[in-house]
Parts: sequence; structure tokens; C-alpha cells
Amino acid sequence: MLKAPLLRTELCSQDGRTLRTFNFERDCDGGPHEARGMRRSEILEALAAALPPDSIRFNAGVARVDDDASGADWMNGELSTQD
Repeated sequence: MLKAPLLRTELCSQDGRTLRTFNFERDCDGGPHEARGMRRSEILEALAAALPPDSIRFNAGVARVDDDASGADWMNGELSTQD
């Protein structure tokens, strides 16, 4: 399916006021460009819904990040939360 190129986009405040307008042809070299946007809270909710219950701890510190033989990164959290 062919899609029309994205030439311009607007960032808006919650009340609909335009905060910034970007013209991709004028303001950004190296096109064509693609842009997608989501609210951070919606991304977190979607990711959390795909995981088992109680597998996420928000505001927990990360003690270290390790990788295994496959190259996957693993975060090892601290037991206390950060306030």
C-alpha cells in the first residue's frame, strides 16, 4: 500500500494549542522521513499488559546490566525503591 509522504507535523499541548510545527522538507535533511507518536503512559501500559503481573517495579534502581551468551541485556534491580 502506498502512503503519502509526511511533509509536516505539529506538536500540540493537551488543550490543543500548537507548540511547534515541523516541515520535514524544509527543516530536516536526509528524507524521506517517518514519524510516529504516542503518549508515554500509553506505551508503558501496552508494554506492561504483555508481561506477567508483578514483573515490573517502577522507581526501582538498577544495580547493573549484564548480557548473556545470546547478547540479550538483563537489568538487575536493587531491592529498595528510589523516592
